[in-house]
Amino acid sequence: AAERLARHGRRAIPSIESALHTSDDAARKNLVLALRRIGDGDAIPLLLHVASWDGDEGVRKEALWTLRTWAAGAAETDAAHAARTDRAKDALRKLDELKAREGSG
Repeated sequence: AAERLARHGRRAIPSIESALHTSDDAARKNLVLALRRIGDGDAIPLLLHVASWDGDEGVRKEALWTLRTWAAGAAETDAAHAARTDRAKDALRKLDELKAREGSG
């Protein structure tokens, strides 16, 4: 399913977002995998939300792993991927801030 969604590219992101609200844990992990395969920076806000709020730790970890991988951006040579790297770094900073606020509250 993730592979099929990924073939649609960024056009699949709204459908994936809708499905994340109604799917079970295993399906949500597959949806995160589809976002990873799509590889579009427009998925970053959704990945940030999943990494922050999903009810399943495994799903949160998959989303976080994707953000960290994109933030590392080791061999990003084109502008779109470099921008994705920067956006993923910003998302990770926001996630750290959120966790810090939760820890102090």
